Amino acid sequence: MNIEFDVTLQCNFSCTNCNRHSNFNDLSSPLTGGKKNSVGMNLYENTDISIEKTKKFIEEVKENGTIERIHLIGGEPLVHPTMDKICDLMREELWGKHVKEILIISNLHPKMLKKGTLDGPQQVIEYSPSIELGCDYEHSLLSTNIPVNLIREILSKSNENGLTKDNMLENASEIQYSHPVFPQMGFKDTMSLSELLPHVHTFHGIPVINYKPLSAKHEEHRCALVAPYDSGQEMIEKCDHPRHCGINYAFDGYWPCANGAAIARLFKLEDKYKVDKLPKHESEWDGVDEDGIADTKSEGMWDLCKLCQVSAKTMIMEKDHGRPISVSYRKAMGLEGDKKNVPDYIIEGHKKRLAPNPGFDEDSGTGV
Repeated sequence: MNIEFDVTLQCNFSCTNCNRHSNFNDLSSPLTGGKKNSVGMNLYENTDISIEKTKKFIEEVKENGTIERIHLIGGEPLVHPTMDKICDLMREELWGKHVKEILIISNLHPKMLKKGTLDGPQQVIEYSPSIELGCDYEHSLLSTNIPVNLIREILSKSNENGLTKDNMLENASEIQYSHPVFPQMGFKDTMSLSELLPHVHTFHGIPVINYKPLSAKHEEHRCALVAPYDSGQEMIEKCDHPRHCGINYAFDGYWPCANGAAIARLFKLEDKYKVDKLPKHESEWDGVDEDGIADTKSEGMWDLCKLCQVSAKTMIMEKDHGRPISVSYRKAMGLEGDKKNVPDYIIEGHKKRLAPNPGFDEDSGTGV
């Protein structure tokens, strides 16, 4: 079983169709079809996971015994005020002992990199695990796997080469390494460890990756506030998000998937989909089978999946349509006049200064 652990729903970006709804400060035109409003979602400091809940989560993972992968995600996980302590706990208690793969999924904003948020060369060496990394993503080979596994291999032969965590950095220019991927990335066939280290992205020893460059994110963002139920889009029968992406853990509990968590909060479906203790298996949610696949039209999952753009056979994309809001979402956010049943975190006039959606034209409401 895999888990997406939303350590916070705070973010340093304002992506137009965030599937966590963590950026929605002002849902005003032209992205809402011309209707002016200032409705926002207050999903900031109140969604930071606590150290106490992190420790409880760790104990439940140990007890469960079936967790293969944990993604520390959000929001932007690196804006969490105690992310360093969370990562230390994950690295010391779970990684390599109870969970094969732990990754931080970050937008890796250049300002964060400039500020030295990530580990420096000596920290990369210091935190280097004694186990082989299980995160063999092609796009993160240079930033995580190759250098970190090289360090692990060198340290495993300390008796022969005399290199330790204390003296490796001063000898890094003499440690040469070849890999077939180097030329493909525009590098020399052979690189020294001192040349490799600046490319490493880890935070307190946990690998940090970004699935897409910031400028390309809008190309894959779905129109998160359009329900297939409203738009008449044909729906898929099966969705593998609970197994492939993972179930979701956040400040308020466990959910069958992360998209579903955001939707369930907004539509007040907590009683049906939220659980307080880590399930043994995805199938503990009604409508999810033994393979972790959700039946989108089952009685158990229909109330969630009918509102999720992932359930559409042909999804409506941000790059083509901007941020339309379908009627179910408009009602849930109080944009159709009735504000009696909206969640507490839907508020008026909420604005928080964030970086704009990269690659998105606010005037036209489409990707550029």
